[in-house]
Amino acid sequence: MRRRRFLHAVTAVIAASFTLTPSLASVAAVPAASSSSMNPTAATEATVKTQSERPAVLGDTTVSQGLAVSIDSLQPAVITTQTEVTLSGTVKNTTEQTVSAPLLSVAVDWQTPISVQELTQTLTSGIPFAAPVLQSQLGSDIAPGASVPFSLTIPTSTLPFGDASEWGPRVVAVTARSGNDQGEDRTILLWDSGVEVQPTRVTVVTPWTVDNAVASSSSSTQFVTPESEREREALLHLGGLTGSTLAIDPTVVPKGPSAPTDSVPTSPKPSSSESSSGRTADTSSMSGSAHTPNRPADSSQTPKGDEDEAANAAALRDWNFIIGLYSTMKEVVALPAGDPDVGALALADQSALISQAKASVEAFPLTPAAAGWIAHPQDNAGESQQSDGSDPVVDPQTTVGPTVLDDVVWPASSSFSQRHISTFSTAVTLAPPGALTPADYTVSYTPTSRVEVSTSDGSTSPTGETEQTATVLASNKALSDILGWQSSQAGDQLDASQAVQAISAIITRELPNYSRAVLALTPRGTPLTENLTDRVSTLLGSRWVSGMTLGDLAQSEATDIERDRVPTPDLPQDTHKALKTVDLALTSIQPFAAATNDPTSVLAEVSTRALGAIGAGIPPKTQVSRASALSRHVVGLRSTISVQPSSSINLINKSADFPVRVSNASAWDVTVAVTLDPADPRMRVPRATQKTIPAGSVTTVDVPVEAIGSGDLEVTYVISTPDGSVIERSQSVLVRLHAGWEDAFTITMAALLGVLFLFGLVRTVRQRRHRVAAHHALEAVRPSLSAPPKESE
Repeated sequence: MRRRRFLHAVTAVIAASFTLTPSLASVAAVPAASSSSMNPTAATEATVKTQSERPAVLGDTTVSQGLAVSIDSLQPAVITTQTEVTLSGTVKNTTEQTVSAPLLSVAVDWQTPISVQELTQTLTSGIPFAAPVLQSQLGSDIAPGASVPFSLTIPTSTLPFGDASEWGPRVVAVTARSGNDQGEDRTILLWDSGVEVQPTRVTVVTPWTVDNAVASSSSSTQFVTPESEREREALLHLGGLTGSTLAIDPTVVPKGPSAPTDSVPTSPKPSSSESSSGRTADTSSMSGSAHTPNRPADSSQTPKGDEDEAANAAALRDWNFIIGLYSTMKEVVALPAGDPDVGALALADQSALISQAKASVEAFPLTPAAAGWIAHPQDNAGESQQSDGSDPVVDPQTTVGPTVLDDVVWPASSSFSQRHISTFSTAVTLAPPGALTPADYTVSYTPTSRVEVSTSDGSTSPTGETEQTATVLASNKALSDILGWQSSQAGDQLDASQAVQAISAIITRELPNYSRAVLALTPRGTPLTENLTDRVSTLLGSRWVSGMTLGDLAQSEATDIERDRVPTPDLPQDTHKALKTVDLALTSIQPFAAATNDPTSVLAEVSTRALGAIGAGIPPKTQVSRASALSRHVVGLRSTISVQPSSSINLINKSADFPVRVSNASAWDVTVAVTLDPADPRMRVPRATQKTIPAGSVTTVDVPVEAIGSGDLEVTYVISTPDGSVIERSQSVLVRLHAGWEDAFTITMAALLGVLFLFGLVRTVRQRRHRVAAHHALEAVRPSLSAPPKESE
């Protein structure tokens, strides 16, 4: 078969060399487009792992020796019954001299690649059996550094398609030559002959987590940014595609006015009647009706300076988005809060963090009401909601939400291990791209995605599911790499769009009469933009592809092809360091949380940060940075309980109540035990005083003390939780002890009172004696004073 193709190719090339003539009419003026990324510039390393370099599966499609050719558009993208196809792009002069109008030549591969590796080889090395289909002179010379657009229209009758069974991708090349200067670009042309095939069942999982969410999109805000609007449009689009499943971190779901105060959203527990593969939410728990959110609210009508109107517009915009997302999604993977690397937690035997991750999955909001969106914002504002006829009204009483898959785990590439498989043996694991490849390299087709892996040694079970196996879904690396590729060049966008169709076509052609299930994982950190939605839509919209839910994929037939054994990697040292820091932070916050009036809220807030610190979408160095930030956050929470220092204190009593002013700047009431630590044994504290400090207040706590001697000493304030964990002991005060002053003062006062008493007594006696003597004297002279006077003779 190969030899016959080769002879046909040689004959056609010889014939074409005599019959092809330039066709200037085929060169048309078109708007200049951006040049192809022949030499893609690697983006600066970001916090999240996104692909900025061209995926290896696409190869290096360009050759530049003075001229750089970029194919930016191909219409139609898939040829069926059309009579012509148009290639558009640019030719750039990379020299310092003007280049005469180059000759453009178009060639198409005679053969359809039978494997993705062959497609990559052809894109990189050039077409081995090229059929020339067109030559055309560019209409103008090219100045140094300038780009000139081209548009080439090719009759489909000249394309070397042949038998209908040879449908699929063909590499097409456009070459520009002018003297010694030349350049070439290659892309993928697709031909669909309409031959009957069993479509490949494809599932695409796209994450929406704290590491790729636009901040203003995942939280209520009064300001609308183009990025947040584009992200929300992408989410609504991806959620509505058959075969597209969103994996959502609950921390990025916008919270409504009635949302719980803790960081991890809460929701009702699933009933016993729910499917084991997921939980189906009925949005009838929402009150009121809502407009269909396909058209976002127009925040430009919000009067400037009117905060109430702006807040209401933001709430309405969030309401529309949330109601639309839950109404549109068919299923959703509930990720743990913060999207932690569950594989790293398993490798490090972090049972406590694993339990917290599972608890956050159970708390995933099944409905908008569980995320705090109970009533329409206009209802909350006291206004009646009316439909203007532009949007149909959604009835929350009859709208059924998505199936929530709470038994799916997605480890990072570096932590996918046999230990992970055994730890999460009852869950469905999404294997990272490139893992679990067929052990036998001679396998000539792509096996189905579902693999049953032994929980004891990580080997493939040839007999399918058993009690000793766990379900693992292998993902296609080529598709995943293309979905995560970040490039703004028009030529790159064309290559990516054509490649996802080409790869899926090759997989279908491998066994055209046998349908297999294929999983494609959008890499973590990939921005949710129009580029991504276009690629996913193109992949799932191909005739030879059938979209499949992740839940159905997990229940599909298991492969009988032996795969590579699940590895047993070691965790990076930085990840170990981050986990140790997280452990210390969680240990430190436990007693503080227990001392508050709402320990669950405190622990939930910190646990979410702890899980996010070991994020699956961030490199180990960033995990260390986040763990350090968590440690500082915990220190900050504990430091909300503090002592308001005072100046020196004089203590003259042997026993007294020592006043301590305690401040609580936290959002919770905190019960503390306050005591003192004297630097000298001349002061003793018999016991601590326990008291509840209200949130946002300063309270005086009296601590009993005993003074044994006199002198100056430093006394340290010590604030602890009721179980003895010290919260604060950094403040001290100078205390001046005068323990003997009390007795001396008492004796002095008693003596003084005695002297005064004696003085008064003596004075009283003497006054009384004086009065008695005066009285006797008066009595003695009174007879003589009362006798009549004698008459004189």
